[in-house]
Parts: sequence; C-alpha cells; structure tokens
Amino acid sequence: MKCRVHPAYVGKGKPRSKNPKCVCSKIHAQAEKRKPKARKWSIDVEDDPLAFLETAPEAEIVTTDLPRFSNGRPKPIINREPLLESADSFIEATLAQKHPELHQVRAPEGYRLRGASTLVDGAGNVVQQWVKTAKVQDDPAFLVEICKAAILADPIPAAPVVKKPKATAAELEVAVVIGDAHFGMLSWARETGDDWDVNIARRVHLSAIRQALSLAPPSSRLLLINLGDAVHSDGNNAQTTAGTRVDVDSRWAKVVEIFVQTMNTAITEGLANHDHVEVVNIPGNHDSQTALMIRMILAAYWRDNPRVTVADNLKTVWGHQFGNSLICAMHGDKTRLNNIPSLIAEDFRKEWGNTKHTVIYAGHLHHSRKQEFPGIEVEYFRVLCPKDSWHASEGYRSKRSLRCDIWHREYGRVTMHEIGIEQFEHA
Repeated sequence: MKCRVHPAYVGKGKPRSKNPKCVCSKIHAQAEKRKPKARKWSIDVEDDPLAFLETAPEAEIVTTDLPRFSNGRPKPIINREPLLESADSFIEATLAQKHPELHQVRAPEGYRLRGASTLVDGAGNVVQQWVKTAKVQDDPAFLVEICKAAILADPIPAAPVVKKPKATAAELEVAVVIGDAHFGMLSWARETGDDWDVNIARRVHLSAIRQALSLAPPSSRLLLINLGDAVHSDGNNAQTTAGTRVDVDSRWAKVVEIFVQTMNTAITEGLANHDHVEVVNIPGNHDSQTALMIRMILAAYWRDNPRVTVADNLKTVWGHQFGNSLICAMHGDKTRLNNIPSLIAEDFRKEWGNTKHTVIYAGHLHHSRKQEFPGIEVEYFRVLCPKDSWHASEGYRSKRSLRCDIWHREYGRVTMHEIGIEQFEHA
C-alpha cells in the first residue's frame, strides 16, 4: 500500500531514506481493517462550532463534497458565510439532517445552550445525550430599564425644596471626592483592627461630607463624585460583579437603600450653599450593575429639581470642563496608568484642547498615589472604609480619608482639604 502523505520516492531520484518503504503503510492498513465502534463526540459552541466536523458522524454529510488534503482530511472552509450565518444555525442545520430529534434541543428559560454531547453507535444511532447549559447573565442596560420603569410607575416622594443661596462665588467650583465607600462591607475589629457595617458607613461618610461642605466656600457648582465600589457586593449573592466572594453586612437591597439615603442627604445639604449640585456615580468592579441602578434612582428622585443634575455616564471615564480646567473621574480598574493620558486625549479631545489644567480622579487602589504626565495629573484616592478580612491578612495599611477640592475658573485647583477618619472615630 502506498502512502499519499509520505511517498517512498520523490521523482526519479534516490529514496528519501535507507528504507524506501513508508512506515505509515502499516498504520493505514490497520485503520482500514478497524471496525467502527460506539463512541462519544461533543459539540462545544463556545470553543469552536466547527471542530466537531472531523469527529462527528454527521461530518460526512457536510464534508462529502468539500476539497480534501492528501491525507483525506477536509480542507478548511475559507468563505463560511454561504453555509454559516451563525454558529447556532450551522449546528442545528447539520444535526437536523440525520438526527431530527437533536434539532429540537432548547435551553430552559433563563439559560442558554452551551452545547450538546451525544453518544452514538456504529450505525449512527443515538444512544444517549447530554445537554450543556449556562445561566444567562443579566444585561446591565436591561436591568436599568426595569429599575427605571419600576421607579417611575410607583409614586415617589417629592425631593425636598431647598432655598437657593443668596451669594455664591461664580468663579469657584467645589468637588467632594468619595473614594470607594464599600457600603455593606463587614469588618470585625478583633480580626481587622476596625469595625465596619452599613450603619457605620453611613455615619462616617455623612460626617466627612458635612465637614468638607463646612470648609468649602459657597460656589456655582458642587460636584459629589463617587469613584466606584460604593456598594460592596453586586447583588444578594455576596459577590462582586466578577463573582468574587466578599464579607457583607445586611441584605443587598437594604445596603442600596441606605447608600441612596446618604447621597440624598448630601445633595440636600449641598444645595444650601451652592447654586447647583451635580452627582457623579462611577461603576466599580464591586458594583458595576448596582451603580447603574443607583444612578437611575437618584435621577428619578431629583428629576423635578433644576438645580440637581445626575450625570448620565455609561463610559469608563466621566469628564467635566470648568473654565480652564478639565475634571475627570474613573474607577481605575480597567485602564493602565500609562494609558490614561491617551484615553483622555481621545475621549475628551475638544475639552482637553480648550483647557490648561487636567486632573483625573481615580479610586480602586484604596491608597493615595499621584502621577503627573505632560498636561495631565492622575490621582488615586484614599477611602474612609477600613480593611476587610482579606486585605488585613495581606498587609494593607493605608490611611483613611475623604477629599474636598476647590477649583477656580481660571487658575484650576487652588485648595485641597483632606478629611481624615480620626475626626469621626466616635461618630
């Protein structure tokens, strides 16, 4: 038997090796005598929807008329569009030709079909089948629309009416920057050095914000910037958005309610000394979906107050121009430090070109860090919450504080107030 893959001779020259007989001939002869046996083949949509063609009995149907290599294996399809509009339709069309019963496989509601494993005998008859499914992840945009509809459908208590201040400095703007608040985190002093629960989080943050507002002069605008991870978990499962288990205090719904109440109190008190209050909620890696819901709740609550704006930010970075300054905020978990300047230059091309001072507020790290690039400053902020069990065991010992920056329309940032946790130890 001659081997088409490894011919013994090349042209009319000498043999390729001392043994002109191809050793593959024995293997090919044995393969021809081998009888078909029952075997299991799998279709995994996530890995490669076309990988099963070489092993499945149905492959004969699809690849019979396709061009083949010299070893008999089918050549890859260069233009798959005529045969394949999507992986799902291709698999269904292939299986339906020989096994119509497999074509009826559907995932139950709330789940998606990952693939199917089928055991067939030598004649191609189905012996057994396993259907692989996975839970469908909730679409954040869909969740936002559901929350928005639910909020607007029920009567919402009217937001408090706050009298506008008589005199404010039009050339000033105040930014109260809240590092990762982690409402709902549970910390035990005997284990971590500090106690922390949802009630302590509310008292401490309100105390720090009130202290910051007392130090800030009346201005044209107050920025209340939440840098992300305001809520410790992204649902009732005590997990972050990515599924990391965390120590939580109380129920998730209660935690969200208390954080919203805290922000509403800060907004109300801010309106007393500032012409306008803008609230910025940055999604973090702990609460990327919850942050969207919180933004919609605040927007619905203050919808009839023209002096309150809730930033409609869905991008990685939020930006705001005030005179000669560009003030931006991001969580800081998705973009490397050295890539931030180019990101700002692309997303805020016009604003950066029209300003002289650009500062990026970032969270995520829980400690103070500042890096200056040509034309831009990136600053990571401390937080008011203490360490949880894992961070305490890993040796994290950063200081805890909140920041209040005073911005001038022409000169940029002119004053910074650091509100340390020591002022609220007994709050």
